[in-house]
Formats: sequence, structure tokens, C-alpha cells
Amino acid sequence: MVDAARALGLGVMLGCMVESGLGIAAGAHIASLMDHVDLDGNLLLREDPWPGVEVADGIQLPADRPGLGVGPA
Repeated sequence: MVDAARALGLGVMLGCMVESGLGIAAGAHIASLMDHVDLDGNLLLREDPWPGVEVADGIQLPADRPGLGVGPA
């Protein structure tokens, strides 16, 4: 989809409304392909069922574990 959008001269954004760390971690893997990224939906959850993404100085950082780096709470 990114290639198709670029071929049409369109910008690309990756975002979410409310998403667990599982979705955020998956999105982080392709975030570098985007013009704009808004992946903070997990911060709206009282308890994230798939923790692993960290927030440091206001920036979400992917986990340093294998794969998506998340695990069940």
C-alpha cells in the first residue's frame, strides 16, 4: 500500500486509536516507511495486555526482545 500511495504522489500515515502494545510493536516495525506516525494508543489503556513497548522521554521505544518484543501481561 505504501508503494501504491507513493506512486500516486500521496503521503502515508500510520496511526491508531486505542491499541495494545502488540499492535504498537508491529506498527513500529514499518514506521520508518511513513511520513507521519501516531502510535500512542497503548498509553490510553489502564492495563496493557501485551506490554513491552517502553516510553522514555516521551518517545515510545520498541522492546529489545526478539520478535515484536511483547508478551502477555
